[in-house]
Amino acid sequence: MKQHVKIRRILLYVGPALLLFLINCIVETEGGIKEKLETIVKDDLATITHEIPDSSLLDSTYYSIVEYKKYTESKYSRKAVVDFYFLKGVPKKIRRKYRYHREWGKWDRYYNRWATIADQSSSEKDASPKD
Repeated sequence: MKQHVKIRRILLYVGPALLLFLINCIVETEGGIKEKLETIVKDDLATITHEIPDSSLLDSTYYSIVEYKKYTESKYSRKAVVDFYFLKGVPKKIRRKYRYHREWGKWDRYYNRWATIADQSSSEKDASPKD
């Protein structure tokens, strides 16, 4: 009987903590999702500019998240559209689109195109992420 009481006490103290830990692992916060996006976007900017001579780069290369949407009914729960600015004296940018896979817990790139900086064509604005 004493062994049974010890197990119950352990479960009483450890059980709630374990449950909270599991919930935190399963349910990701909005801040955590955005942090993952920032990480992949910063890495993409570094990759884009890696082999371009410094003389052709802007003094300060940068990106801009131009669209961020949430979806409730899809295997993708978020969509982000990001413009990358990095070339000096050339009115071009790279536009990339990302979607957050709900089950995998990670961002996925699904669009990568050059665009003229002044170009805001409606053909580049999707209403929802593609499955």
